[in-house]
Amino acid sequence: MRRRRYLQTAGLAVSGGLAGCSDLGVGNETTPTATDDPTPTETPTPTEEPTPRREPSNVAPPLWLLLLAREHLDNTGEFSDGAVFQRVDWEWYLGMRSTSPEWGPTGDQRWTFEITKENAEIAPSADILKTPQWGVIIAAFNAEVGVFNFPNLGPELERQCGMAAEAGEREAARVVDEVVTYDSPNVTLFIGADTDAVHDALADNDRNEFDDAAVTEYTGTEKAAAQKILVSETWARGVVAVETGREESEDLLPLLQRLADGHESVAVEQSVQWCLGEDVTEAPVVTGEVNGSRYPFGGNGRSERSVERLEPFDTLMTSLDASRSTGTVRHVFSRVDGAAPESGDLEASFELESGTWRTAYHPSVSTIEARW
Repeated sequence: MRRRRYLQTAGLAVSGGLAGCSDLGVGNETTPTATDDPTPTETPTPTEEPTPRREPSNVAPPLWLLLLAREHLDNTGEFSDGAVFQRVDWEWYLGMRSTSPEWGPTGDQRWTFEITKENAEIAPSADILKTPQWGVIIAAFNAEVGVFNFPNLGPELERQCGMAAEAGEREAARVVDEVVTYDSPNVTLFIGADTDAVHDALADNDRNEFDDAAVTEYTGTEKAAAQKILVSETWARGVVAVETGREESEDLLPLLQRLADGHESVAVEQSVQWCLGEDVTEAPVVTGEVNGSRYPFGGNGRSERSVERLEPFDTLMTSLDASRSTGTVRHVFSRVDGAAPESGDLEASFELESGTWRTAYHPSVSTIEARW
């Protein structure tokens, strides 16, 4: 199996290695739908279901999840045996980027989501916040420090993300809806992009078009000369995927096929489907760990996040929604062949001194949620 890599905020070497990909294949996917956030109950209120449901809830996954290729989870060693991903709603990020939260366990702390050395080193004190806060740091880091520095492409996506404008004008300038990073292969996706403008920005780059799919593959230039840029008009919104790590061509092929609406997405995994039924994927921040892949925290304070004692589980998805004065965070654990963590184990693993907490248990999926 090839060596795993992770971009860390301690330093970035934007490099790559990817030959052209041409074997696509095209299929069909379900149109994504949104789900409403549940009303919280009092602290803590475990919900037990003595009779297991045979199948997970039939929930249509959002577009950003549909774009992540399942073939990276094939367990054969040809690609990767698991997945780590982060999704950040970019409108939310522009509003919260330099805002220091003032609720619950964050009230006496001064970290933000902005890409600074201090924010990379300062971990939230509450264990339940460590994973989603780090997910924002990684996604924004790959975009701001990685992709925005690409010749030709970088200035255009910086503009579309609103980051080229003055702070008070960024939302009005924003085009991109979401930024998603997939860890293995290390790729950053910009969803809702103006693909016509991206094509114009890359007009001088080498390109490869495909007869059977609305996807164009570009090769970067200068310091990004070994990295690939994939522009897809297959979906309801424009998608630009940028190689932000050193990848082999065969490792990027499944994602290319997925962008062309071919093959299957991570969303068809049964453990992921169990999580979808817990209203986790529509939050501004969503992180995922599938098939045993876990976040590498680089030895900083987020390494102690109170999930190791809850192993084993097949998928962990976390979500975060926050403003300056309020916050909601949710951890959803699923296990297909075995029991998910019970409510008592969830409560014992996380700090319950402040906020309104809710736990729910089902043998295949369990949830702990905190609101402040």
